[in-house]
Amino acid sequence: MSIDYAAIETALEGFDTATATPEDMLKIFHTIMISLQIPHQAVTGQATNKTTDEVIEDHDWLEVGDVVVDFHPDARSGAPSLNQWFLTVPEQNFTYVGNVAPMPVFTSVELPAQIGTFF
Repeated sequence: MSIDYAAIETALEGFDTATATPEDMLKIFHTIMISLQIPHQAVTGQATNKTTDEVIEDHDWLEVGDVVVDFHPDARSGAPSLNQWFLTVPEQNFTYVGNVAPMPVFTSVELPAQIGTFF
């Protein structure tokens, strides 16, 4: 199955103004990816910023083909108070080391409530 990365990036644009924690945003997006039957895997581990050498421990992200969908403060802006997403090829910005891990999903009842709360 071919992955439409442009469609994924378009879907992520709505997350720019979300007030959810990075963990909740990832869980929401994971749920959406499952409902759209887009192959991906949830991973937990650590990410290291190649520019600053900052290590983010106990971190979760999604791997979609050869890219990473990541949500965490200062991912793109450098402002630690902003929850932002980014879609990246791991070799560019961060080094990711982790293991595939189960990630909970929102039910069809919970998801609309969560989206309404955070967006």
